[in-house]
Amino acid sequence: MGQAESMELINQNAVFEQCGNEIRDNVLAGDAVVMFAYGLSGSGKTYTVFGPDAPDVPEAWFKHMEPIEAWGLLPRIAYDIFKLKSDGWSVKMKYFQNVVDIVRDLMDPVGQERVYKNGMRRDQDGFMDIEWCKSVPIKDWKDLTDKFQEANSRKAISPTQFNHQSTRGHCIMVLEVEKPKDENPDMKSKVCGWEVSCGYF
Repeated sequence: MGQAESMELINQNAVFEQCGNEIRDNVLAGDAVVMFAYGLSGSGKTYTVFGPDAPDVPEAWFKHMEPIEAWGLLPRIAYDIFKLKSDGWSVKMKYFQNVVDIVRDLMDPVGQERVYKNGMRRDQDGFMDIEWCKSVPIKDWKDLTDKFQEANSRKAISPTQFNHQSTRGHCIMVLEVEKPKDENPDMKSKVCGWEVSCGYF
């Protein structure tokens, strides 16, 4: 039996069971979590992290208000966080695109662009941040899906022979959660979750 024949074919549920629960728990514990998907254009990076994302297909992850089997890691984790969200919690979202040395703020209505080193700083909590990119409050799961669709329409697309939706760059989503600390509800802990998808190399 060859190496390919001996490989186990897994689905989105199996991926989440293997690492998604741990990632969610680490995020809620206050750890900085990075999900980095890297590979050839069309190899399944976006599908693993998000799930189907073409706006013209009914399975697109952002069209569903309840979990579906095709959801990738980020929708499942974010959905769980919003289910757990209670008084005193806040969730903010940044979403930007990096192509070569240019950053485009996808949350900005006009898709403002700057050189990537402009405004890159370590914040007071030790997280690397691009300060000028907008950080937008997110109320709930539906609000996240609505804002994602609006922001995603601002991506720069450069088709390849393998993927007509390739960005040839990185799309980075930051979900920042603040919640009261369990041991001291008057204090808040800051949580960051990053998703990085390399669209082309």
